[in-house]
Amino acid sequence: MSLIPAAQYLRMSTDDQPNSLATQRDKIQRYAATHGFNVVATYDDPGKSGLEIRNRPGLRQLISDVISEDCRFKAILVYDVSRWGRFQDIDESAYYEFICRRAGVLVHYCAEQFENDAKLPNVILKNLKRTMAAEYSRELSIKISAAHRRMAADGYHVGGRAGYGLRRMLIKANGHLEVLESGECKNLISDRVVLVPGPKDEVECVRMIFRLAAKPGYSPRIIAEELNRRKVPYSDNTPWDYIRIYRILHNERFIGNARWGVRDTQFHNPIQRRPRSEWILKPGAIPAIISTKQFTNAQKRADERFTRRHCSKQDILDRLATIVRHEKPLSGKHMKMWRLLRQIWIRRFGSILRAYELIGYKSTKHMRNSMTAHSKIHSLRMKLFEDLKQLFPSRIRMVCFYGAQRFRVLELDNRIRMAVYICRHREHSVSGEPRWMVGIRDRYRNLPALLCLPDKSLSRLTDFYFVKDISNTTGVYRLMPSADPWLAEENRLKSLDEFCSFATRVMEGHPPTPIRTQAFSVVGDVLFTNDNSTFIIDGIEIPLSTPNAAIFRLLLQSAGRVVPRAALTHAGTVRDKDLYLNIQIGELRRALGPQFQRRIATVRNAGYMYQKTVQRFDDVLMKRLQEDNADFTG
Repeated sequence: MSLIPAAQYLRMSTDDQPNSLATQRDKIQRYAATHGFNVVATYDDPGKSGLEIRNRPGLRQLISDVISEDCRFKAILVYDVSRWGRFQDIDESAYYEFICRRAGVLVHYCAEQFENDAKLPNVILKNLKRTMAAEYSRELSIKISAAHRRMAADGYHVGGRAGYGLRRMLIKANGHLEVLESGECKNLISDRVVLVPGPKDEVECVRMIFRLAAKPGYSPRIIAEELNRRKVPYSDNTPWDYIRIYRILHNERFIGNARWGVRDTQFHNPIQRRPRSEWILKPGAIPAIISTKQFTNAQKRADERFTRRHCSKQDILDRLATIVRHEKPLSGKHMKMWRLLRQIWIRRFGSILRAYELIGYKSTKHMRNSMTAHSKIHSLRMKLFEDLKQLFPSRIRMVCFYGAQRFRVLELDNRIRMAVYICRHREHSVSGEPRWMVGIRDRYRNLPALLCLPDKSLSRLTDFYFVKDISNTTGVYRLMPSADPWLAEENRLKSLDEFCSFATRVMEGHPPTPIRTQAFSVVGDVLFTNDNSTFIIDGIEIPLSTPNAAIFRLLLQSAGRVVPRAALTHAGTVRDKDLYLNIQIGELRRALGPQFQRRIATVRNAGYMYQKTVQRFDDVLMKRLQEDNADFTG
């Protein structure tokens, strides 16, 4: 009699059960020997909870192999119903078993007292066992939660990381104290863990963060930049970011308050924030690192930054007037505040010059000329892109590198990328020779360049030069006389009409950019793939970070419909998911730029929606936004 090929599935809930898998394997082997099975494959999930399938790669792979065409076994052997899973919805457990049975692979529970067949008594007993397995997890969760609440009320650290500036200290039953390193945990139930201040450098860094937060103009982002400038690393030797600063500034542990039960995470359900009345708070449980006054001042500044977003136009003008009145117009502090608040001024008044005009401040001639030049240069660049798209609609695409705020790169035939530079006139040399200034950016230094020379009034582009290689230049700026090799006659284009043929001829033999081969999905004028973080909107290529791309892709797939916040919060390891989503949506809008960011609509108390048709800005406002986004060097 030939043996039936079978697969065995093993699972244990925690790594503290060293004999569990061996016990299951022995029982399955005895069952296979007495029932005519031959175990040909093993799938296991050591240290995995049975509440859900998401974190069980062994079971997922088992089901995937079952429904495949080349499945090499005809039965699945499991120790008992609880090893298959403690799903809180018993229909979920039955569903996975049904998938296997429909594929012709039956599940056998080796340690159960019933046969897994369609007889009524066995069906009732199996469903009862599933209910008991789920109820065991619920009862255990209630008992553990009650124990945690008692320990937290006594000031002990129940679980989780200590966080920056703090460390976990083990208190043994005999009174011995020991600082736990990352990844270490207590061994005995009688041991207790408390939080204590960490290394001196981290404690001093926390104090410095709160000192900076108490000063005007120091947001979490600015504080992170300041710490990175001072080369102060995070605990894992990575740079600071504003999320880490935000969490430190709102962490009550630094004033000695231990808290527990802020979020409900039972049964792997979506994390929900509990009302403050249900928290367990223990003041004085941790040695304070900062004073309560410092913490209160930091919260006050945070509230001011939040309300500042919704302040009136007059409040914004008053703040600008205060800056201008106390500082010279081009001082370092003034320029720093100008960079921090300019988006607010632009959004409310159209341009910074208009805001100056409303408060009666007369800007310097240099500032007015610089901003006017920025506007004209950006307009020239955008007009150049539009002209090229009209001349070669199927061959030219604008490209924005990740992290860049402006489009400075063209892509030809999906294979040749080149940086676009708008040069600036400079004073003639002593001999009367005309000269131009061009700013070379490091991220584009290895790309060929299209140099565009405007007239002195920056009203139109007069000459175009295509330079194959600019990587041999040094420095940020290059002053080019008319005899410069970059401006040689062989590099000059007679007109934009010959741009494509000229660039193709010059770049012949040059390694091309890899051609896209993935299948695109199309939503309106947006092209995207499921495995790429780059999106093409109206012919413009926009790269996004991986989290931003996942959110944008989901919004596009539900275009015209509201996507709940819970569906967009895909990062399961992030503690404050609301904050995380707000940050990601803000970064997504900034990456899309003024031209497309209004397509992401906020639906209050519901979620977000991608709008297929968006009411356009009026021409004046769009022009002023472009003026703000322009830069001095082109």
